[in-house]
Amino acid sequence: MSMRYFTVLLLVLLPLFFFAQKETNAIPTIDPRLSEVFEQAYLERLQKENPFLIERWNFYLDHAFYITKDDKVDRNNYPLIRIDDLEQINVLKLEQTQALKRNFDGESSYRIAGTDLVFVYHAAQTFNQKLNEHLGRKHQ
Repeated sequence: MSMRYFTVLLLVLLPLFFFAQKETNAIPTIDPRLSEVFEQAYLERLQKENPFLIERWNFYLDHAFYITKDDKVDRNNYPLIRIDDLEQINVLKLEQTQALKRNFDGESSYRIAGTDLVFVYHAAQTFNQKLNEHLGRKHQ
């Protein structure tokens, strides 16, 4: 192998190595909504020992569901849930305090009390695909 080839190879691979090191050593920020559900000491331990779980939960808080208007005539088709603040939804807290269930293959819907809105979980499979895209992972 010539010295020129080695130098070019080194210049190409070295930045990739440092980028990969930076990415694997990154400590995710703890979303404050997680502290409403889990003890802070537990979250801080996970932040160091299992940062992927913190990243997953952070993403889950905003991407596990969507809210849509209910145009159906019979609004009793969905189980009823209560959401006090539609601008600050903590889906993990809702799961902790109400009987919400997700489905792996399909969406799960709940009517939001006092509104004409429906809270809809993305299928777990769809959420996992969105998480992988967010993290830059290829779908298998």
